[in-house]
Amino acid sequence: MTGLKLTPYDSADYLDSEAAVAAYLDTAKIEGGDDPAYMAHVQGVAVRARAKIAAISTANEAEPKPSND
Repeated sequence: MTGLKLTPYDSADYLDSEAAVAAYLDTAKIEGGDDPAYMAHVQGVAVRARAKIAAISTANEAEPKPSND
């Protein structure tokens, strides 16, 4: 086999707002809400996405604001 390189895929990387997370959860509930293992996975993705959103928000708040001098 050739040197095929794969990278990990995480849906949380593409959920960049609370609205996107909410839509993801709603869709997952419709598509597979009766599967407890799937819904546990979906909840984990949502937690990771929300942690990434919070980290970006915190980093943006910590950046110094340009002065108007």
